[in-house]
Amino acid sequence: MSHTLPTLDAARVRLRQLSVADLDDLHTVFSDVRAMRYWSTPAFADIARTREYLAAIDAGRERGDLLQWGIEHVAQGRIIGTTTLFHIDREQGRAEIGYILGSPWWGQGLANEALTRVMQHARDGMQMRRIEAD
Repeated sequence: MSHTLPTLDAARVRLRQLSVADLDDLHTVFSDVRAMRYWSTPAFADIARTREYLAAIDAGRERGDLLQWGIEHVAQGRIIGTTTLFHIDREQGRAEIGYILGSPWWGQGLANEALTRVMQHARDGMQMRRIEAD
């Protein structure tokens, strides 16, 4: 059974499923030392690590317990971060949320747009009753 993420549009960002074509943009985000300071692992040293991470994102989507969208800057047409619903418990109607945005994109309200849109989807599209952030 193949699971495809729905594309979620906001004013300046589009949340969409990541693909191998996004690998360079994804690596730019996950090798950003400033952004990764807030992540649970060090910045990715090489593109091979980013490729492994993309495979893990795909595996989580296929299992249905991790949904990670690429945050595409609509005007730029490139991935500038990701937002994730994880530890999804559909029976309890709960999930955790996280995000990363490349540091050049900070301070513009883009993460707010992305998070607002994914939370709307969690509530209305997935019937989640509780979203937690750490």
